[in-house]
Amino acid sequence: MAKRDGRRKSEAAKAATKRARIARASARRRVITWSSAASAAEAAGHPLNVALHVTWSALVAGERSDGNVLGLSAVERERRLWSSLRLVAARARVPWLAVRAPEHDTRRGLHLHVALHLPDAAAIRDAIGVVERLTGSPAERVDMRGWSVRGGGRTHYGVVARSDCSGWFLQRRVEALGGSGVALVAYAAKGDGKAAVEGQHRLSNELSALARSAA
Repeated sequence: MAKRDGRRKSEAAKAATKRARIARASARRRVITWSSAASAAEAAGHPLNVALHVTWSALVAGERSDGNVLGLSAVERERRLWSSLRLVAARARVPWLAVRAPEHDTRRGLHLHVALHLPDAAAIRDAIGVVERLTGSPAERVDMRGWSVRGGGRTHYGVVARSDCSGWFLQRRVEALGGSGVALVAYAAKGDGKAAVEGQHRLSNELSALARSAA
């Protein structure tokens, strides 16, 4: 497309514009699909009521205990975390209803959002222990009553645990994010910087099946 001064976009610029357009379209489809899945989970009595946010660069820079996953690739870190949280749901005897959404931006680098269903405070404490072990970063504060944390240009409500290096935090009572887990999933699904983390966004198999049955 010609510019007003007669210059034309380079092939590289055209390619970048096309990639950005495709990424935006993909994010829109994902928001719709994931929001429908979250609505189905809520209707089934298992709302996505817990959110985990992980910033890998902060964890790598901070002090950490042995046995963490930080030496693994980003993909393998996320797989290990995902599998371990699935076991938390199994121990709590609830279906594994969850979404996983990595993002990448220039300020925080690669970070991860996980939204899932856990039935009670005992299961949430189990999840906190799993996150502490895998990240190697213990919680500096755990309070099931929840508090507000400002970060990433927004206020995160219902935070019940946060690491001492601010590399991760966990929320519950996501009603404050817009009335249900649907708002949380829509936020995670937008997937900024997805080109840097292609192939890692996913719904759990049980959540996908629930969404299909409700369609």
